[in-house]
Amino acid sequence: MAFIESGQKANLRAFKNAECLQVFDLAYDAERDYRILWRIGFAPEQIDRLIQNAQKEIKDFHRAMSYFEDLKISKGIEKLPDGFTHKPVFLIRNLLRLLPAYYVAQAITKVDEETAYMSHDIFCNIMAASYVGKRDLQLTPARISQVKNFQECYLKLVAALDEPLDTVLKSLQERSAIINHRHRITGDAVTFIVEEIIAMKGKIKIDGLQEALDAFIDSQVLIPGKWRPVPPEQLEQNTLKSRLLNKIQENLEEYKESI
Repeated sequence: MAFIESGQKANLRAFKNAECLQVFDLAYDAERDYRILWRIGFAPEQIDRLIQNAQKEIKDFHRAMSYFEDLKISKGIEKLPDGFTHKPVFLIRNLLRLLPAYYVAQAITKVDEETAYMSHDIFCNIMAASYVGKRDLQLTPARISQVKNFQECYLKLVAALDEPLDTVLKSLQERSAIINHRHRITGDAVTFIVEEIIAMKGKIKIDGLQEALDAFIDSQVLIPGKWRPVPPEQLEQNTLKSRLLNKIQENLEEYKESI
């Protein structure tokens, strides 16, 4: 806007204290916190309470999660048809889906009950991508320390609700299983799914195609209370619609770790 008004470009450093950027940063941080808490599995009313009363716990957990999210494979950057990628070592959504279930099974009751913590090797293996080599999964003392810190920060965040720990963990187990579903669609998966749909053109009736697409879309609304997985009976029928739905499921499985 300054350039449009003056016709001269100023150095970006001249705007580092601009009020609009401060407003943007506050809005960005608030949205980031909300999305992190949603991914963990907290319900909207719980998220509001945590944002109001547990800023330290949220920040501590975000730092703990960022350590694992930011780790990239040693193979380096790979070229893609439309750009470049550097694959992550860990898929955090797998951990967020399985961790509360583990704690429920361990009947954990207190944050500092470390005997109920997930062991560092299981912790890393359940979220390690299938393409990761042994070199990237080395359990160094620093990484082992980060595993313990992650679990401590996670449980402190849960405890910040000031509700029975086991009750909250059971809720997180149910909600995170949907939010972080293993067949969450990726860009690569949708590319191949579209190809499967095009291949069916002229073979399947329009109504059957629409029903298959509706069922697929409903299965990707990963919101607790709204999620509707594809009914098993629709996958077992000897019809073109069932064949298409099975092809879609196969692509979701094959490309679940891609971009």
